[in-house]
Amino acid sequence: MTENKSEDFPLTDKFGNIYTDYSDNDLVSILKKRDMYQAEAATSAIREAIRRGIIHSDQDLFDEKFRPQPSRFLLFPVPEKKHVQEKLTNSIIRTMVISGLIPLIEGVLKYRSGYPEKSMPVLIFALSWIILSLLLMLKRKFTPVILLLLNTAALAYLLLRHFQKVHLMPMEWMIALFVIFLNFYLLLFYNKIIKSKNDD
Repeated sequence: MTENKSEDFPLTDKFGNIYTDYSDNDLVSILKKRDMYQAEAATSAIREAIRRGIIHSDQDLFDEKFRPQPSRFLLFPVPEKKHVQEKLTNSIIRTMVISGLIPLIEGVLKYRSGYPEKSMPVLIFALSWIILSLLLMLKRKFTPVILLLLNTAALAYLLLRHFQKVHLMPMEWMIALFVIFLNFYLLLFYNKIIKSKNDD
């Protein structure tokens, strides 16, 4: 079958206008991953591919070139579209700023409770983290390595307190470890996106 089969698909197409702006390579990528899209979105991509002559009918999708790619778990799922990457990096940085508010609130509460010696390291880390994260948001050329070193220092400080047998409530341990490992993940994810941009 080599004739155009676009009439086989529904006429209503809310995704059609979106896909007209996509390149041929983008459409081919969508066709390969069509099982991961909504049925209507996949159908719209197929219609646009037929209209451009990338494929002649839906039967061409059985070709090896368009065989659906199996979905797999990715620890750092970097999107292909540049504008989506930009939105994702902004979201990551905003989350990093918010994660700095957690130890900041904890430090303020400790200080108000009469434990200034315990609160100061927490407050210094939280304020430094928030300021550096904001700088990263405002100036993308700012290196996140400093943030990585700061987070590593926070983990080292936490482990040092543990070996010194400094008493911490279980909830304090949970919050501290959650924030530190969340920050590690966000920094690595951010770096993965930036590396992907540079490779392109």
